[in-house]
Amino acid sequence: MDVSVAVEHQAGFALDLHKVVAETNENAVDKGNSLLSPVSMTTALAMAGAGAKGKTLQEIQTVLKLPEGEEMHQFTSQLKTAILKDGTSVGGPALYCANGLWVEKTLTLKSSFQELVKGNYGVGASVADFGNKAEEERTNINKWVEDETKGKIEDLLPPSSLNEKTAMVLANALYFKGTWKKKFNPEETKDDDFHLLDGKTVKVPYMTSKKKQSVRQFDTHKVLKLSYLQGDDHRSFSMFFILPNEKDGITKLEKELDAENLTKYFNWTSREVEVSQFRLPKFKFSAGFKPTGALQALGLKAPFSQGADFSDMVEGPNAELLYLSDVYHKCFIEVNEEGTEAAAATGAVMMLKSIAIREPPIDFVADHPFLFVLREDVTGLILFLGRITNPSVSQ
Repeated sequence: MDVSVAVEHQAGFALDLHKVVAETNENAVDKGNSLLSPVSMTTALAMAGAGAKGKTLQEIQTVLKLPEGEEMHQFTSQLKTAILKDGTSVGGPALYCANGLWVEKTLTLKSSFQELVKGNYGVGASVADFGNKAEEERTNINKWVEDETKGKIEDLLPPSSLNEKTAMVLANALYFKGTWKKKFNPEETKDDDFHLLDGKTVKVPYMTSKKKQSVRQFDTHKVLKLSYLQGDDHRSFSMFFILPNEKDGITKLEKELDAENLTKYFNWTSREVEVSQFRLPKFKFSAGFKPTGALQALGLKAPFSQGADFSDMVEGPNAELLYLSDVYHKCFIEVNEEGTEAAAATGAVMMLKSIAIREPPIDFVADHPFLFVLREDVTGLILFLGRITNPSVSQ
């Protein structure tokens, strides 16, 4: 299996999902900031795919742009064990990825499904009493998510999201904390205007630096790359900021962006240049939403329907009654002078039916809406993708 090809396809899924979410505003925080973790969502839904058959499995693989057959699980396994492993022991970013599975106590999982999720996702099933204690179980699952994301993701599953018909909950939690290779001096951070899409302005704190930066000018936008301190392993993490030239150019940029161009921007934004004006706003916010509608708009319909086939999950007659009722996704991110802290969680709830070149200095003043991407550079895997339309919003 070619992991690089699979990762590139994941960039396509990330953009597809971001565009639908941006259009429908499902992920809107106040003033339209958005944030999602495609890899967290992919992992949770791929676990559901481990028990799916026929059209249900085919749609999961197609919409999430995952490899077919066993390679789907091999790929997600490699994500967890190789790319999404913690790097603090070797001087790199803190990175934690955990999967969870809770099953109604009256159901019996098929041994083949248990072996598949244990071997590829590192998760054993926890028995839950959804029939009698749905709210208590919801609290327990939310506590697990909160612990795995170092307290950054609270209440992933909202009240009443589980009930006596809940059969299974699959969850993924992802946490990242990295320090910039070139930290910003907090004493140089100053407030200035940020231009909103409605023509108004707000005062926000801007980080600045006189050091060379990895900035590249394209026809309609600029791209900035900020690297994180790298550990003594093969991985390298960076955050990219894609800033349209026009103050209100974010919508046009989102519509025209595709996976091929995004990869090009990543690969071409590596050379450091002098910057004449350089300002980047600090921001911190969380975003929680149900991507169910967005996933259905992309073609993931069978798993949510009466005709869903998850018969490879459980034994007995209830196998034919399983379907995906909802998906819950929540993210947190903070970008400041030290670096970035980010977290994400996805829960899928299943129910029973029923080189040095001299160039002129480049300005990079992010004083209007922009996109940002946090990724692992060696493989190109996107961990987080978001949009800032108002950095002053903190939720």
